[in-house]
Amino acid sequence: MRDDGYDLSHSVDVSNMMENEQKRRFRMSQDKIYYEDQTDWSPEDFYALWRYLNRLFQYVGPSSSLERALGDLENLSERDRKRAERVAAYQGKRTGQRDEELAALDLERMSEDTRYLMKHMLIGMKRFDLALDRFPNLRGLVDVGELDHAIYLDANPRRSEDYLTSVGIYL
Repeated sequence: MRDDGYDLSHSVDVSNMMENEQKRRFRMSQDKIYYEDQTDWSPEDFYALWRYLNRLFQYVGPSSSLERALGDLENLSERDRKRAERVAAYQGKRTGQRDEELAALDLERMSEDTRYLMKHMLIGMKRFDLALDRFPNLRGLVDVGELDHAIYLDANPRRSEDYLTSVGIYL
């Protein structure tokens, strides 16, 4: 009981609530979207997963096509050479920045759909071999088979990427 007669036994323990909220946020930060249960996921949920993985995979390293271009700069046009150099500089800043997360990816905790999406995103981005070389934990993606259903990243797909569409992933 406070001096003014207010009974504290009925008040909310704010410090305990804040501590519980901090613990909940920490647990949520540990459960990345790629580990979530995908039961009843909508195309928008799969799109969110695709966006997250797309950004994450930008940090794997330069694509094989960029590496080839950089290895043959003298045969590129001035415009293409400048573009390749600019992309390489940008990629150089990114590579390695998220290695800890990439190295910690646990394929066993992921759904079949997530592993399928990861595999084909990396192939489409021309980073599959590099990802397997740099991150041994991703080598299980080699064994990911075909799905018996398509993955839709939009309820009414408007975009298409030839490779992704050919493997049943619709943007």
